Amino acid sequence: MGERCTQASFLDGKPNKVRKTSKSTLCDRCIQEGYKPEDVVPVKPNSGSESDELETCTACRRLATELVDEVGDRLCGRCRAVFRAARALFKERVTDEREIVPTLAFAAHAEARWALVNEKLPEYFREVWPEVFAQTYKGFELTGVVDGVPMLRQELAVVEVERYAGTELPRRIFIRAFSRSAKPKFIATLYEQTLLEEHIPYDRCKRISFPSTEVADAHLIIAVDPDREVTPEKANVLSENPWMRRPSFPPPSLVRDYYKMMLGSVYGGRFKGFSYALPGRQSGPKSGRNSSRLASRLT
Repeated sequence: MGERCTQASFLDGKPNKVRKTSKSTLCDRCIQEGYKPEDVVPVKPNSGSESDELETCTACRRLATELVDEVGDRLCGRCRAVFRAARALFKERVTDEREIVPTLAFAAHAEARWALVNEKLPEYFREVWPEVFAQTYKGFELTGVVDGVPMLRQELAVVEVERYAGTELPRRIFIRAFSRSAKPKFIATLYEQTLLEEHIPYDRCKRISFPSTEVADAHLIIAVDPDREVTPEKANVLSENPWMRRPSFPPPSLVRDYYKMMLGSVYGGRFKGFSYALPGRQSGPKSGRNSSRLASRLT
């Protein structure tokens, strides 16, 4: 660790000794304070410049270079981005936790890179980037930009259509639920809306098929298949001739019932299902309580 050790300032600039039996490169005191080897920004060799000197961030207490003064604190890039996002949320009086949490999380993830895009490519950021963002970060909606800070909102669920290669013919539908607050009726409405927008038939489905149901990346994924599968050649023909009878998907009512069964409940005495693996509240999202906490910290 050298001079980067947290105890160096108390030992005349010398690092604390590491036990011979220790498997870590950090001393016991650094480990007790929560530091990990990957938390320490490596020193650039032979740089000698003032900007490369390591300092401790006032907020996260991690060692970093190029700290910035922010209202009396010395903050690293990530913490500065989070504080800016928090002030933007407070300025807009945001009270919904589905907006507060993802906005702060994305600020920590992206740090200040999005600010650079906003300054240099304002038209792209305003008109094109929301669509690019939706494709890259599925399950989140970009609701606006406040003082250069992207304001996000977590979707309860999304429905995606997978098509046969090189055609417009739907091959499979994926339902992605990001919160246990997504109720069966809401899922059915979202699914039906997708069917209507994509002109996908569902009134003559002769076979019900849900080939896979799993939890991945903290959200529930349900795959929905049509009543029959066609060859790539047949898919091309059906795609080019919309008037021909296409494979039919299950109706929204059956999808609603299947989702309800798979979701289960977090309440005792009921089928647990996948609800325990999802974030959110069983009774639905709430606001107000978290907003008051946020306000008290910013004032």
